[in-house]
Amino acid sequence: MPLFEDKIMAVAAPGFARDRAIASIEDLVGVPFIHVVNESTDWTGWPEWFASFGYQVPTARGILVNNYMTALQLARGGAGWLALDDRDWRVSSQI
Repeated sequence: MPLFEDKIMAVAAPGFARDRAIASIEDLVGVPFIHVVNESTDWTGWPEWFASFGYQVPTARGILVNNYMTALQLARGGAGWLALDDRDWRVSSQI
């Protein structure tokens, strides 16, 4: 029995998604992605998230950070999309 279960979802500020008319995974092509890069962890990132839906990660400009707090602050501020906490492509207004 696992102690914890991870779920991954893409999140962004509601205005970010609304302003770009994002309504599907295909609409994410070309938007900036926030990438958490940390050698001491093996967290799921964009390649795994897109693969879970049968897609390859689009090539778009992005922002690299080394911790989730910074990534969440960037997503909340409208800087881009962040892969986080549930396998769902919809916009989360709870960040």
